[in-house]
Amino acid sequence: MKNSNPGVVDAESPLLKVVYVLLLVGVLAYIVYIYGFNFNNFSEDELVKESYYFLPVGIASIVGIKFAHSAKSLLYFVLTGVGTLVALFVFYEMIWPEL
Repeated sequence: MKNSNPGVVDAESPLLKVVYVLLLVGVLAYIVYIYGFNFNNFSEDELVKESYYFLPVGIASIVGIKFAHSAKSLLYFVLTGVGTLVALFVFYEMIWPEL
């Protein structure tokens, strides 16, 4: 189904899957850089803070790829990213200090 409003993203667009894949590749490259080449330059706290950047985007990208042919793929992508961010906050700010 074609979108009549040119300013709105078509959630069924095949280009959206390409965006999800590119985001996932970027996240994986960032993880390789942080943990493969620059690990000794970060403290444990800094590594935890870095996970707030790459984990929500990486997990949301995987969900976006999985549901790329669904009309609600963009909604799933955003909700997964926000949900992951909330889960990370709860874990690192409430559970992690008690361990």
